[in-house]
Amino acid sequence: MTVSIPFDYHMHSTNSCDCRTPMAEMCREAIRKGIPEIAFTEHLDRQPGDYCYDRYDPEQFFRDIEACRAEFGPQGLTIKAGIEVGEMHLFRAEVEPILNSYPYDLVLGSLHWNQGESIFERDYFLKREPQDVARDYFTELAELVNGGGFNIMSHMDVFKRVGYSVHKRFDITEWEEYVRPIFAACIRQGIAPEINTSALRMPIRQTHPTVEAIRWYREMGGELLSIGSDSHTPHDLGFGLEQAIAIAKEAGFTHLTRFAGRKVVDFVPI
Repeated sequence: MTVSIPFDYHMHSTNSCDCRTPMAEMCREAIRKGIPEIAFTEHLDRQPGDYCYDRYDPEQFFRDIEACRAEFGPQGLTIKAGIEVGEMHLFRAEVEPILNSYPYDLVLGSLHWNQGESIFERDYFLKREPQDVARDYFTELAELVNGGGFNIMSHMDVFKRVGYSVHKRFDITEWEEYVRPIFAACIRQGIAPEINTSALRMPIRQTHPTVEAIRWYREMGGELLSIGSDSHTPHDLGFGLEQAIAIAKEAGFTHLTRFAGRKVVDFVPI
């Protein structure tokens, strides 16, 4: 049976430093795949040394959004304006004026750096034991979420993408004591965790996070939940979202959360 995908709330276009796909191409692919709602969540990074540092232009982004809405809206595609903010707890003073100056529908909060180092570099893992990586990353992620200011917590265990290639394993159930405080912060702040499917395309072959963690969140009383492919190419748009929905159901969810104007607007049955 084909699973209906209500939306893909994590994707990029040429407005992100690490993507070469024009927004219109992504829109055409969403229509082709029958996904009725998408959100472009371009990188806004203020961490010095980050590849995307100071390479986001909100004026260009919204010009592209409006052009795509005019072209693809009549074809039935809803296009949300999103943004993926890195390390908001460290750069809030620089980021909030941008968020408050433009009509964003949803804001993703991400942690790509930990203790001043990129978690996408092998050296970060080569000089640390797995337990130290998990403790330090999840502790700072809890700080990020407790600070609030965003709608969706992105790929909460994203460090496993590279960490797996170094340490050859990753099982989130080993880190429950660090993960539960993050979910508690999500519940307090009204932030939706994301089931991100990007690592299904990588050697680890896991979602961010796996079902065990989503089950903990649900048991704790979590209600808000999002899904996203983290796609940078049309081929990857929507990839694995059927599995993300299956994980949500297995964890006890009956709905996903829809955002507009940086607020929860309704819930989508799954």
